[in-house]
Amino acid sequence: MMTTRGILLLVSLGIAVATQAQTFAGFLEVGPNLNQVQGDELAGWNNLGGFVGVGVYTDFSDRWRGSLTISFSQYGANATSREIELQRSIYDKISLNYVAVPFKVHYMDWLSEDETFYKLEFYAGAEYLRLISEEAVGIDGSDLIAINPYRQNGVNILGGAYYVWSLKWAAGLNYHTSITPMQQRAEERNQFLKQLGFRLRRTF
Repeated sequence: MMTTRGILLLVSLGIAVATQAQTFAGFLEVGPNLNQVQGDELAGWNNLGGFVGVGVYTDFSDRWRGSLTISFSQYGANATSREIELQRSIYDKISLNYVAVPFKVHYMDWLSEDETFYKLEFYAGAEYLRLISEEAVGIDGSDLIAINPYRQNGVNILGGAYYVWSLKWAAGLNYHTSITPMQQRAEERNQFLKQLGFRLRRTF
């Protein structure tokens, strides 16, 4: 399993590779997340989290580029008062914090009037997750982590798009979903993470 040291080594390697490329740049990305946990018997996107990341991208060609990011990302779920009243789920709150390392391939379109950048950027990729903290509280106040803790490692697939209005600034939306079960103990219904995010990106 990959450790935090392994994550940093992977990102350092990505940065080193990017610096050998013809074109590369660093960026900072921040934004809020709306989260849902599939398999917790709770409905809706009722959990708000945060995201902050730093990364590098390198151009493969005029329209294609790749990026590697190291980030902090929050996932989770919250029960509504109605769900607690009906006791449809044993969960009141799930809070999961991860170090996330997404690798994305970007396609760019709609050249700006001065022909210095593309205004639209679409991307897809995969993301490695390393759990750094976990909390799961039952509707009776019990600690559900003791019953079924979360896995230390996970993998997401992701996709999204940016609107770019200058060489340095872009904003966009993305969607992440886990492809590996997130709890350690296999049950009839394991949990998978879902995330909708807004991102503001500053390129350096």
